[in-house]
Amino acid sequence: MKTETLHRREIWSKWLRLSHWTLALSTLALMATGWLIHHTPSVAQAAADWHYIAGSIFTLGLALRIWVLFSDKRMGHWRFLLPDLEPKKMLQMLKFYLSFGKATLPRWYAHNPLWLPIYLVLLLLMVLAAFTGTCKALIRSSLAFICRHCMLALPRSFHCSSWGTSSPCSCTISKAVATTCQR
Repeated sequence: MKTETLHRREIWSKWLRLSHWTLALSTLALMATGWLIHHTPSVAQAAADWHYIAGSIFTLGLALRIWVLFSDKRMGHWRFLLPDLEPKKMLQMLKFYLSFGKATLPRWYAHNPLWLPIYLVLLLLMVLAAFTGTCKALIRSSLAFICRHCMLALPRSFHCSSWGTSSPCSCTISKAVATTCQR
């Protein structure tokens, strides 16, 4: 009887795994807090605070993933994300999925040939999401800074109904110019 010797080989680096789980968990937190902000007004402000924290963690995880793209010597390097577009392997993988695992599983190493182009698209979408979320947060915090710190320089027509609270502050300078800012 012939025995096979199996050798354990690390394919994904620890940094890649850390970035993966950071992105996955922060995405779940962003989805949950985004839903709470939209559907539950009673906890919207607290959910928004947690949403910003989860967004910051997401951005850090994405920065780590981008760093791994250039520093990893294994399968996390950017060269391995470029799809080789082997239609034969992609078709075999599709047949395997459509047969619910009854067809022969094609041999591949690390990245699934059918999903490889999607990995690259997802990475680009995550960069776009982090960029737009960061821009929105910067704009919102800038407006909040202006509303809070320029109060003394504004004319008497300035009114802020909920000054000093954590609720949204509607700041009106005049009838012609209105600025809404949130904490």
